[in-house]
Amino acid sequence: MVTRRCKRDVCWFTAAAMVVIGAVCSPAFADKTVYYTDSCVERESGDIGGYIVIVSDGKPFPVIRLSWSEGALKQPVAAKVTNYDRGSGQLSFSVSIEWDQGITRDIQFDGKVTIDRMTGTLAVPWETARKAIELKVRSRKAAFEPTTTCRSG
Repeated sequence: MVTRRCKRDVCWFTAAAMVVIGAVCSPAFADKTVYYTDSCVERESGDIGGYIVIVSDGKPFPVIRLSWSEGALKQPVAAKVTNYDRGSGQLSFSVSIEWDQGITRDIQFDGKVTIDRMTGTLAVPWETARKAIELKVRSRKAAFEPTTTCRSG
C-alpha cells in the first residue's frame, strides 16, 4: 500500500514538474512582445539588413509580423501562422508580399522558436534555395537600430 502510494505521488510530482518546466521553457509570449532578429548595418550602404520577427501572444496562435531588408529595411508585415505547437515551439508562417509588377509572392518560415532564439529555414522570392537562419532575441531598439556591421557573403 505504501509503495503504491509512493509511486502515485512520484508520478504526480513528475507530471507537475513537467508542466512547470514546460511553462517556463515554452515560447509562450504572455502579455509581451518579443523581437527575434539578425539585423545589422550594411557596410557599403549603411542600410539595415537582415530579418526581424515580432512575436506577441495570441490565441490559439501567436501574432507575428515580419520585417526584412530589400535594400532598406521594410516595415513589418502581418504573417499568417500555418503551424504552431506551444509545447515544442515548432512554428511555420508565411507573409504575402507584392513582387515584380504586382505579382504576390510569399516569404515562408519553418522552424522552432524558444525563449531566446528562432531557428529554421526561410524561403524568399529573391533567392532560389531555402536559407537557414538563426534569429536571437533583442530589444526593439537593438532590432531596429542595430550597431553591429553585417558580415560579407
